[in-house]
Amino acid sequence: MKYNIASIKRMKDEQLKFDAMTRYIEKRCHKTKPKVIKSLQEDTRLYCSDRLGTDWIEYGFFEADGMSDEEIQEYVDEMEIHIYSPYDCTGKVFTQWITWHRNPCGWISVIHKKGLDV
Repeated sequence: MKYNIASIKRMKDEQLKFDAMTRYIEKRCHKTKPKVIKSLQEDTRLYCSDRLGTDWIEYGFFEADGMSDEEIQEYVDEMEIHIYSPYDCTGKVFTQWITWHRNPCGWISVIHKKGLDV
């Protein structure tokens, strides 16, 4: 069954609503590939942070290859997702915040909190 945000919001059963939102977000996450986050297991780790699944945190890693902190910051800034729409509730994914950390092994950890504009 296909779902959109409007049909999910109208659902009365909370469990059904939660399951539909989870499937909707998973489908959107698989359609949009992360920009260049490279995980240790070649897949970004995902954690939903609320019951409806309207926001989540992605954890990823990439190699710095001698990059300076300013270059890393620019690289991470390019991963941000912005919505430039005059309308509310677009149903699109956007960046709530993104941060990074240099690990002792030389890799960069990225924590990217994304949300669904609903």
